[in-house]
Amino acid sequence: MTAEVLVMNKLAVALAADSAVSTFSKVFHTQEKIFALSHEHPVGIMVYNNVDVIGVPFETVVKAFRKDLAGKKLPKLKDYAEEFINYLASDQKVFTADTRTFAIVRVVHNLTYGAFTELQERYIQNFVNLPADDIKKQKLLEEWIDDMSPDLKSAEKGSPLSPEKAPDGSILALIDEKVNSMAEEFPLIALAKDAIAKHVRDSLEYPEEIEPTDFTGFVFAGFGEDDYFPSYCCFKVILADQGFRCIFEKEDSAISADEGAAIRGFAQTEMVVTFLRGYHTNLLLDINREIRALFGTWKNQLGKTTADKAAKKSLIGMQEDVLKTIRSAAKTYSDDNHVNPLLNAIEMMPKPDLANLAESLIDISSMKRKSADRMETVGGPTDVALITKGDGLVWTRRKHYFDLDLNPGFPMKYKETRTS
Repeated sequence: MTAEVLVMNKLAVALAADSAVSTFSKVFHTQEKIFALSHEHPVGIMVYNNVDVIGVPFETVVKAFRKDLAGKKLPKLKDYAEEFINYLASDQKVFTADTRTFAIVRVVHNLTYGAFTELQERYIQNFVNLPADDIKKQKLLEEWIDDMSPDLKSAEKGSPLSPEKAPDGSILALIDEKVNSMAEEFPLIALAKDAIAKHVRDSLEYPEEIEPTDFTGFVFAGFGEDDYFPSYCCFKVILADQGFRCIFEKEDSAISADEGAAIRGFAQTEMVVTFLRGYHTNLLLDINREIRALFGTWKNQLGKTTADKAAKKSLIGMQEDVLKTIRSAAKTYSDDNHVNPLLNAIEMMPKPDLANLAESLIDISSMKRKSADRMETVGGPTDVALITKGDGLVWTRRKHYFDLDLNPGFPMKYKETRTS
């Protein structure tokens, strides 16, 4: 995992990211996550959640894209983002047929494994009440599978990974292979393997159903050629077959004359949100749960008379009113005492202070992980970059994997690369 922060006002965008990357049980603190999307344009990019794109290191992808973009100037920041996403979907040199096939296999594996694990968990939880007859048991398992995706019938089809779009039947064959293999690993629910295969096929028809846990998040920030205020846009993307772009989340925000500041966290955001709002994200959830439990206790103490039924109905209405009032009061207090004062301060911050704020938020997140987690999923050196209209992307803090004193020719080589 990782922690990343974006802070911007009318003058500049500050990007900050830690260096942690986790692989199974190991964590390395050397990962680069911020890059200049172009050396000629004031645009930067951050990556989070997964630091490769269908098996290709993100650093390689960005540097290959720079050559492809060359001196092309685009009017808006979002145009650079779209150009990059189109490049990912169409480039055949970096993303070969094998890498795209790998992505398809990964999506199918995640869907299949997710279905098996969820079904087995429910099986174990209800073990005592399961019918002994295999036919009845299979029917019950199939009903549970139907419950996994209750909105599929009302959702719109449109996934480029639809099995029907693979004329050679390769995706259908892959689904059958994965399901049969996992049925051996999950013998308790092997009776339902045909229904699981259908569930996976159906899920592949809908883009919102196929988001794997290892999506790649992209954050683009800076200025387009026609932009005089900075903006950012972010995507959560999984790429697979030729021309396939599946975007699960798209968000953008721009500074304007009226909106002079913004702050946004990515990946592990709880410390950023706590700093911004003045309370932890789980606080209102805990209050909500306790109030519902309290009202539930009161309702259970009532009898079954007509008066008691009326009182129960009244309690339900009171419960929702109380919850709504608490949420509204918390938001008002947070906005008045934390969010708005902070945004007002950010709007007036000079460039060095923007960078310091972004860096401090990453350091706080890192310290929290150090003191609370067994695995330090946020940590290592913090990289900080500032992007302005005139100066482009400049580093205020940056790690190197080598000693510049031992590589005196590197700055000249880097300069030649930028001007070539």
